Amino acid sequence: MSSGKVLVVDDEPEAAGLYGRMLQTLRIELTAAQTLESAREHLGAEQFDCVILDLGLPDGYGGDLLAAVRSARPDVPVIIVTGTPSPQTQADTSIKGALAYLEKPLDPEHLRRQVSLAIWGPQ
Repeated sequence: MSSGKVLVVDDEPEAAGLYGRMLQTLRIELTAAQTLESAREHLGAEQFDCVILDLGLPDGYGGDLLAAVRSARPDVPVIIVTGTPSPQTQADTSIKGALAYLEKPLDPEHLRRQVSLAIWGPQ
């Protein structure tokens, strides 16, 4: 299994470290962004195999970034994470093309499965 590169977009400073520990058995490189603006900069400068995207960000709604990623890079899977789930946001992100919709607190095994599926497909 080759390594993968994942962008974590979450306003919680410790999120990338937490996801890194949850995903440590996978060979991936994590890059962190805490705002939509920072995420857009990373996406414009680097290639990612997957994006883990929180919906609640300080400078806007993560679903807007999801739509932009799906439009510009339809090959990059996006996994939504949220601490405030609702049927409306789940439907919205599904329509915009999210691979998965995960509720916080995250189950580490479920996150590993979704990231593995996003990067390497069904095993």
